Amino acid sequence: MALDPSFKTPGWYAQVDASQNISSATGEPRLIFGQKTAAGAATADTPVLVTSESSAITLFGQGSQAHLMCKRALANNRTIPLYVIPLDDDGGATQATGTITVSVTTAEAGTIALYVAGQKVSVAVADGDADTAIASAIESAINANNDLPLTASAALAVVTLTAKNAGTVGNELDLRQNYFGLAGGESTPVGVSLAIVAMAGGATDPSLTNAIASMGDTGYDYIAFPYTSATELNAIGAELDDTDSGRWGKLRQVYGHAFACKVDSLANLTTFGATRNDQHVSVLGLASCPSPSFEVAAALMSVAAGSLSARPANPISKAAFAGILGPSQTDRFTATERNTLLNNGLASALVSTTGQVSVDLCATTYQQDALGNDDDAYFQVQTLATNQALLRVWKQRSAKYAEFSLVSDDKRLRAGVSKVTTAKKVVGDVLIGGYREGIRNGWVEDMDGFVERLNWSLQGSRIVVSELPADLANPLRQWDVTLAFQLDFS
Repeated sequence: MALDPSFKTPGWYAQVDASQNISSATGEPRLIFGQKTAAGAATADTPVLVTSESSAITLFGQGSQAHLMCKRALANNRTIPLYVIPLDDDGGATQATGTITVSVTTAEAGTIALYVAGQKVSVAVADGDADTAIASAIESAINANNDLPLTASAALAVVTLTAKNAGTVGNELDLRQNYFGLAGGESTPVGVSLAIVAMAGGATDPSLTNAIASMGDTGYDYIAFPYTSATELNAIGAELDDTDSGRWGKLRQVYGHAFACKVDSLANLTTFGATRNDQHVSVLGLASCPSPSFEVAAALMSVAAGSLSARPANPISKAAFAGILGPSQTDRFTATERNTLLNNGLASALVSTTGQVSVDLCATTYQQDALGNDDDAYFQVQTLATNQALLRVWKQRSAKYAEFSLVSDDKRLRAGVSKVTTAKKVVGDVLIGGYREGIRNGWVEDMDGFVERLNWSLQGSRIVVSELPADLANPLRQWDVTLAFQLDFS
């Protein structure tokens, strides 16, 4: 604001004005939905900021679904703020259980390489150990690792495992031995065998009604979602949709994208994918994965968040998911099988020879338009991320005109009149200027085409844009190469 002319005192009088600045930020915080245990101090269905794994343990209980999702999210991205909406187990839910039965002929000394929910548990075996002694050692080794999402109880030669959280979450806690095999120095001691019965029996997940309502209009761009049932995916999808009540709707404009993971056979994943059609949700498909799907979802969300917030138009980083152990060699999908997943609305992953998981292509579940026609408009999550970034830039640029009036011609205004402009100037600054910013950021292209096709009109006090023709940048996804060779060029 200019000095009042009546102020006569000489001097240098300066102030800072941020009203012309356009923020370069393109992202909002991350969010996790996850079940807590009774030991967790957090209030259910209420968002809470998590800054470290130790705080997650205090808030949600060690080894809970929410704690382990935070552990993976923080390991894969520590810069974008992380919030969690903790969920109590449903009052009528049951916990999943599984068993490990030990059989012994004559045990020789060695080490059992047991993998529980993707985490290695080493159990020492001494010469001549009885089955009951080995079962007791397994119980002790599992219970000594409080980060595990289950507890163990040995009775004679049988170890019963019980999920810490009730509901279907416990059914996918993988149990196996010798993941890396002889090549990795893992083999069951001679004379000892383990009969593993997979975790099962967990039923009834928490209601999400209050948890989703607690999101309000707070922006959460990247959401790790632990469930893949139709009811639960439909619930988060309804919150994110494009209607006036959705986060992508005109009246809210808070946006966001949910990331989940489903572990199953290729056939079952293909069947599942055919039932989904939501551009605001991505589901990664994996087969027989040691790490729980909810941990994979948290890792995927965090890697995607770091990549898309910095470069929304670019392919998601191929960085390995920290702390995630992927399917074993025989269970990894081939290129053709991953293509099947992508053509059925599922995201695909690469798994290295050492079991590390990374993004192959992060597709959304959107496959058809409203009329049921095949449509790839929202095939890649980058499309939505780029649109989101552009919409935020335009909204930020428009904010400085919130107190302006519009006139058809401002040339006859007397000197000193402020906060008056024309619609043409506003459109040039906000829409054309914002698109130019998108070009500089590498999100869009064809400035001339945008200006030519831009269609707007002034209707009273409202600027109506009937076409905002953004030409989005295309991520480099494929090379199609033919190698023509000869054995002798002489």
